Amino acid sequence: MNFSEKDIQNYIWENRADWESLIEPLEIPKPYQFADDLSDLTPKFLLHNQALERLEAIYDLILELEFLGCEVPLEKASNSTIRADFLALPLRKTSIVVIELKKSCQTERQAFTELLAYSNHITNLFPGMCKEDVTYVLISPMDTRIVREAFLQTLIFDKRPICALVPKLSDESDISTLKLFPWIPSLGDIVSFTQVAFHPCNLDVCKVVWEYSEEVWDAPPHSSTDDRLINQLNYVASMAAQAMEQQGIHGFAYCSQLWSELSESLPFTNSLVVVGLNPYAIASSMYSRETGREEEDSGFYTRYIPQISKIISGLSKSSSAESHLDDPLSYLHRGWRDHLFEIAFKAVKLATKTTDGSLHIDYGSMTWAEYQLLPMEDVYCTNCAAHPTGSVRDLFWQVVNIDYDVAAKVGVDNHPVHDDMFYSAIETLKNNWTFREFIDRMFGENPNVEFYPISSNFQAYNGNDSCSESPF
Repeated sequence: MNFSEKDIQNYIWENRADWESLIEPLEIPKPYQFADDLSDLTPKFLLHNQALERLEAIYDLILELEFLGCEVPLEKASNSTIRADFLALPLRKTSIVVIELKKSCQTERQAFTELLAYSNHITNLFPGMCKEDVTYVLISPMDTRIVREAFLQTLIFDKRPICALVPKLSDESDISTLKLFPWIPSLGDIVSFTQVAFHPCNLDVCKVVWEYSEEVWDAPPHSSTDDRLINQLNYVASMAAQAMEQQGIHGFAYCSQLWSELSESLPFTNSLVVVGLNPYAIASSMYSRETGREEEDSGFYTRYIPQISKIISGLSKSSSAESHLDDPLSYLHRGWRDHLFEIAFKAVKLATKTTDGSLHIDYGSMTWAEYQLLPMEDVYCTNCAAHPTGSVRDLFWQVVNIDYDVAAKVGVDNHPVHDDMFYSAIETLKNNWTFREFIDRMFGENPNVEFYPISSNFQAYNGNDSCSESPF
């Protein structure tokens, strides 16, 4: 392209009244159609369909814009180095649109830094904005892998409205032939992440337990937990899930309670289980797959964790002093659970406070794959409703919706996955056992591990039914 970014910027600004005519019609691919037996109902296809649906709505939003300004500086100071190429308002929704223009691969790497910087500036000016209050439009070639990955991260995992337009000239010498082509991520852009991210070893479990308290938190010995106590436990899990959402953690939270017969031997009967996708575990898995190192793992619980410079390649070229830590990525990998513990401790300590003080608590951590191997932790108990967050929640809702569409079409008896289903989806959404089935479908089970058959050992609490009888 023979024209500079400034030339393109000026042309768009001069033709802002005809903005819609500059954008080529959106050619959105058809959503992936799942097989009749739902054997291909996997995160990569679900997230791909989710991205297409989201992008279609965002492109429809930006077609009609009222431009507010061009070259708008980040701050009031006249010497600001970061400026928004354009600010605009959509006519169909309340939002502020930040448009960033980058004409080449050399400059498009800076795009997200500037978009996010300006977004933070706007949210400081208008405190309390939600994610939908700022819409990002990136005009860029979208040739750089890091830019495409940042786009998907922003769209799918950060849940921010963003779209990309690729500038092209049909006549390199005539700027009036400029057209902006909507960029649609391919399935391959999503597959590389989902294939390794959604694995039970990447799910960290932090469990905080508190002591037996008859009538306040626990039923009397040899009695079933009543609905009032179950509702209390569910509220604790809801508190934790809301905090997870606030921090952008993808996972789930639920409470469990040991069978009352065990309270004399195990006085810490109540539990808050907080589970989250560890980003450092995912990065290690992605690197292992790319380099073939995963084949060198000697067992289910071992994990190859590379040097951090293998993930952040620029560190190997940096002239800065090396860290005093022998293995920074392992440090981050282990320490990430502190985020989950902070959430769990805060929820439990607040919920168990009384006018006489707080109950005693304890804690522990492991991976989700390890957790399911411990009957005393995960089987001889009442597991309450799961509260999913982030992308796990989105996937869960999608899967439940698809399952009920299939059941309505072929009948419950002919459903390809479930032998039986609740008549109402709300019963499925609040049922811990059906959520476990969903986790197994999305995250899979490691073939090297014999998981306990949870369904034969306990009946998860579903809102009405009592727990199965204890063997004690």
